[in-house]
Amino acid sequence: MEVAVLFALLEPNLDRLLREARDGAVQLLAHWVEEKSSKTLLAASVKLADASKRLLAAVPSPLAKRSNLHRHVHFLGYWLERDSKASSTSDILDINLRDLPEIESSLIAEATQRWSLDLELRNRTHELLEEGKFPEAIRNAFLVLTERLRTLKRGVRQRDGHALIEGLFGDSGRMVAYMADGPRRAAQNLLLGLYSVIRNPHAHQQLETAGPEAVGLVLMIDRVLKELARIKRLKRRRGAVRP
Repeated sequence: MEVAVLFALLEPNLDRLLREARDGAVQLLAHWVEEKSSKTLLAASVKLADASKRLLAAVPSPLAKRSNLHRHVHFLGYWLERDSKASSTSDILDINLRDLPEIESSLIAEATQRWSLDLELRNRTHELLEEGKFPEAIRNAFLVLTERLRTLKRGVRQRDGHALIEGLFGDSGRMVAYMADGPRRAAQNLLLGLYSVIRNPHAHQQLETAGPEAVGLVLMIDRVLKELARIKRLKRRRGAVRP
């Protein structure tokens, strides 16, 4: 999935603030060559300063502290107030070519780290999310989850939904021998809730789903897949697991 698209879905507020600052900087730069009046440019720089202030207040504190955006915006206004457009040219260039791209790259890198999904889950969902087909992405995510659940025991490979979950994590399920009662019942309840509240409605109805909600659900299923992988490792070690 295109990481910029993923960032917009995961962090819609940050993405909006970044776009506002970036649009203000680009517009100011576009007027820079033709506009000779520092007063006119100063008015645009004030808008850019406001957008930059909101952005820096929202990004992680370490990123805000190491960024030169605030300094360059400050001196941009400082020199324009003194009718010295030439002295502030380097500042508007730095804002457009360095400061905002560096902030965007850092924010996207953080989003990418959070998108370290199970490979199969990623392959089955990322294009759909990028294309805005959010209900389809959710349905595919649950197909991956169902297939993964079926790999825990051969005897449940023809089951689906509640029957599959009960056959694995119920009181007479296949995982009784490998998991303590508390974690087993917690897994059972979590999965039953996911299938009842999310999977079944999406499987049988055409539901409207927002992008951030779809990404959040895919990330949740990824967390469940990681827990299933841990359970599978316990199963291989054999023997009942008691805390």
